[in-house]
Amino acid sequence: MTGVQTCALPISKELAGSAALQAQWGLLQDKPAKEPTLHDLRWLGCFQHVLDVTLAMARLLDGCVRKTGSASIDERHFRLGIIAALYHDCGYIRHRKDTKHANGAEYTRIHVSRGARFLEEYMPSVGMAELAEAAARAIHFTGYEIAVDKIQVPGPEFRLIGNLLGSADILAQMADRCYLEKCRDRLYSEFVVGGVAVEHAKPGEYMVRYESGTDLLKKTPMFYQQVMRDRLNSKFTRAYRYIEVLYNGQNPYIDAIRNNITHLLAMPATVACCFIKGTELEHRELQRLIRLIYPFMKKELSLDRKSTRLNSSHSSVSRMPSSA
Repeated sequence: MTGVQTCALPISKELAGSAALQAQWGLLQDKPAKEPTLHDLRWLGCFQHVLDVTLAMARLLDGCVRKTGSASIDERHFRLGIIAALYHDCGYIRHRKDTKHANGAEYTRIHVSRGARFLEEYMPSVGMAELAEAAARAIHFTGYEIAVDKIQVPGPEFRLIGNLLGSADILAQMADRCYLEKCRDRLYSEFVVGGVAVEHAKPGEYMVRYESGTDLLKKTPMFYQQVMRDRLNSKFTRAYRYIEVLYNGQNPYIDAIRNNITHLLAMPATVACCFIKGTELEHRELQRLIRLIYPFMKKELSLDRKSTRLNSSHSSVSRMPSSA
């Protein structure tokens, strides 16, 4: 049996527990921010991300076991990895008694540490007390509160699980078909509420990292290059490649991420081409040209945007300020 088959039944309890936690703690009771945030559980896309990460983690664990054998990852380690994936973002959830914070996004900078404390209490309740510390350390691989090489784990097998979990979080988020829209419409709002968009450097001084959702999108290709180089390939030791064992050497997550980035870069170029003969163009005419050109772009670049969603894409691009 593969790891997925071995652990399918025990994990159902943790999945139910994850949903119960979200309902009990009360991010469903958040006071709305001016704009919806990415990890707001009133928006079902948040729980979708948790499930996407858990699925990616299961695939990585399964691929790792198939590739290297079960010496490092046995059934309990597999279950640990799945639990850590299910609860990796639980630190965003406000407790129902929390009166100090209006929105879970306010915990952005410390949400991993909050989630780690929760797992230390939760693991004994499912008969895995001896892995509580390992679970708490594992979810730090999904955040930036502690440098990856500074995270202290009980043994090398737990660093492997951490590398797999950190990779699963990145793969699932950036490979999401709606990743670009979520960055613009939800992640930026979360960064504002969490104090990430504008960083308080020192008393009286502020550093603006992201001016808007559109600005966040403009900086996404550079972020992809950085996270691919520094985290996926280096700090996480290319653990994402274990998925390729399941797909005959292909990596559908990396393909989907590159598709998103390609679309982000291709659309501005296409809009720019429409203005070659002049600096002004009616919006309706721009829509017509994009719809005319896009089928050829889609085939050539293997894009997967439906033509019905093009209006939103090129409207965002046409509103981008010039870098000149």
